[in-house]
Amino acid sequence: VEPQQDVAVTSVSISPTSASVAVGATTTLSASVSPSNATNKNIAWSSSNTSVATVSNGVVTGVSAGSATITATSNNGKKATASITVTGGTTSSLVNNSKVSATSISLGSTITATAAASGGTSPYTYQIVYKKSTQSNWTTASAYSTTKTATIKPASAGSYQICIKVKDSKGTEVKKFFDITVTNSAALTNNSTMSATSITLGNTVTLKGAATGGTSPYTYQMVYKKANDSSWTTAQNFSSNASVSIKPASATNYDVCIKVKDKTGTIEKKFFTLKVTSAAAATMKVSATSITLGNTVTASASGGSKYAFFYKKTSDSSWTTAKDFSTTKSVAIKPAKATTYEICIKVKMADGSVQKKYFKVTVKQGLTNTSKISATSITLGKTVTLTGSATGGTGYYNFAMLYRKTSDSSWTTAQGFKANETVTIKPAKATTYDVCIKVQDSNGTVVKKFFTVKVTAAALSNTSTLSATSVKLGDTITVKASATGGTSPYKYAVYYKASSSDTWTTKQDFSTTTSVSIKFAGAGTKDVCVKVKDSKGTVAKQYFTVTVKSAVTNTSTISATSVASGKTVKVTFSASNGTSPYTYKVERMLVGSSAGWTTISNTSSTYTNVTIPTAATYQIRVTATDSKKQTAVKYFTVTGK
Repeated sequence: VEPQQDVAVTSVSISPTSASVAVGATTTLSASVSPSNATNKNIAWSSSNTSVATVSNGVVTGVSAGSATITATSNNGKKATASITVTGGTTSSLVNNSKVSATSISLGSTITATAAASGGTSPYTYQIVYKKSTQSNWTTASAYSTTKTATIKPASAGSYQICIKVKDSKGTEVKKFFDITVTNSAALTNNSTMSATSITLGNTVTLKGAATGGTSPYTYQMVYKKANDSSWTTAQNFSSNASVSIKPASATNYDVCIKVKDKTGTIEKKFFTLKVTSAAAATMKVSATSITLGNTVTASASGGSKYAFFYKKTSDSSWTTAKDFSTTKSVAIKPAKATTYEICIKVKMADGSVQKKYFKVTVKQGLTNTSKISATSITLGKTVTLTGSATGGTGYYNFAMLYRKTSDSSWTTAQGFKANETVTIKPAKATTYDVCIKVQDSNGTVVKKFFTVKVTAAALSNTSTLSATSVKLGDTITVKASATGGTSPYKYAVYYKASSSDTWTTKQDFSTTTSVSIKFAGAGTKDVCVKVKDSKGTVAKQYFTVTVKSAVTNTSTISATSVASGKTVKVTFSASNGTSPYTYKVERMLVGSSAGWTTISNTSSTYTNVTIPTAATYQIRVTATDSKKQTAVKYFTVTGK
């Protein structure tokens, strides 16, 4: 069976093709497609002017008077249209619905004006203005905008008008007026205060005028009198100054009156009772009557208005002023000598009278720690001697010695309290140490003395060694790397080279390994370098010279050193000190030639003959090799005639 193909819409028709509908009413249009067997018969509806008419599934709704075109569209874009006329419908008038929060307020309060509108043609804008009824000019609280509220605070009592204007999108404006009554503030209230209701004779009390209500500004009058008097004393006549201090002259009860007058002349009075008592006897004392030289004694007093402190040695006639008359009630005095002192304390009372009192203070010689140390800077491994000593105090002395690394919190006791005066300590690290020597007298008084000792590490020293400085080729030497001083831990590096060479071979780079073996590849003089590096990166070098002897001795001989050209010389082979059997390689080279060496033979026999080709000088090189591949070379010079 073959698959069925889609049938496309070829045209769309609409019915009716024109219609009339009232505002708010509906009418229905229908649409059909051709051919009738079209696969997709869906229709989409649209309006050319939705402010006049809208359409949904063919149902047209009148929105406002006017004309609109309704279009029906198939899925493949085929269209049909109908003309719609919308009749009737009128726009309502613009209405100002604005309001205010109150029509009567007290001076100092605020009114909120809120704009609102309906009808007309939205959107709306609003303006809020106000004025005193007696004025002609308006004050703008809020200019034309979409802002709907404004807060108004009248500046004085009286009648006000508020006008709220509403304007729609077509410019139609409607105003609404409100009459507002603003009354005067609350009645004048005297809120004045007095700083105290009971004081000691000679002190002062502060009167502070304050008011609310009435009509500002305010002025204040302060008066006072003894309770049993009839006449008042004026501390201040009416003035804007709100604060006045008074100092009663007698120990009795006083009446105080603060008057407040507002701008209109209204006066409110407020009365207070003040109790004034006589000053009590002053209190004077010292913290101690016996002290140790170097300490202080505190002289103190109370109960007066001002205080003064003086002292002197009993043997002196003149006094030293520790503190002249002030409100300071105590002072610390530190006598300069071990003797008897007098202290005089004076107290000035509220009524102006002065009370005084004398004290005697005995000043004893204090315990002084005169200990010392042998050095404040040493090298690690050295010792420092601590020596305890003291003067003053009472009776015999005992000494305690302690020390610690400055970075530590706990101390090491080198000696507890003993009569022994000398202790030696040996710091364990290269760092800074704190040392404390304590002196205790027979009364148990303890005085400490502190010292700082800087311990530095000894200079880094390379103490490395070699197991031998002369070996046979093939043998090994052992490097024993070591160091002292510097700052441990250490690392070691080992290098070697032929003495005739400038290039070093690294046997071991810096490592904590201290034992390194070297086996040289050839005979001759060798250099060995051992480097030591401490934890701070300091490096110390040590050099050694090692002689490496060949293990094989070449004892070969030649029959002659001068022959006729074309003749031969006999080389007889022999070797010792190696491991037999031996082989022998014989080479010949013309002296001065760049051709190099020519191999004549390589044999294990006991001799070979070498021809001297021309009348010239030749070198013959004989290399003896034992069974362990150790070699020894011997050279001969032969002249051809």
